[in-house]
Amino acid sequence: MSIIKWQNTAPTTLEQKIQEWRQENQVQPHNDAASRQGEIIRSRTAPYTSEGSIVDLPRVCAVLDRPYAARYIMVNGIFRLQDTLEVPESVYRNLYLNNDNVEAVPLRDLGCETCSVCGARQNPNWCGPVKCNRCHAFTCYGRTVDDYHRCRPSCGAEGQLTRGEGKSHNGLAPRTGGGFARNR
Repeated sequence: MSIIKWQNTAPTTLEQKIQEWRQENQVQPHNDAASRQGEIIRSRTAPYTSEGSIVDLPRVCAVLDRPYAARYIMVNGIFRLQDTLEVPESVYRNLYLNNDNVEAVPLRDLGCETCSVCGARQNPNWCGPVKCNRCHAFTCYGRTVDDYHRCRPSCGAEGQLTRGEGKSHNGLAPRTGGGFARNR
């Protein structure tokens, strides 16, 4: 009698095993900005999003409790971080308040953001800003030490960072005319 450790009826390639695992777990393959075949991977955004579209994602400085925005522009079908902009209250009201031009920026398109108010850089271990579970604001990393975050002073929440769930951040296409957000 012989012992059979395994029995393989047909050779399976690594790619086939990965594909089977993706199907079993309902996971979509990760795609870079442009695939090897030159095919552009489009962001899953509103149908009116077009090349050059601008989307501002609202943020709050965790240190000084002031608003700013992360500005993304669609380039080759992918949202790219252009800059972060401090947004004075009067400009904020003019560009964003009661603005129905909501667009979604996929998490995979988020860039490494720097707070335009306090200068804090995004933690390299995390993607995007910190979303507070109490006030629901997206804040900078200005009061984060060793993956422990303190929200803005007006909120006061604090705790260990955890991975959030979601596929995109909703932002606003700023109205044209009126004021402009200024870079600080």
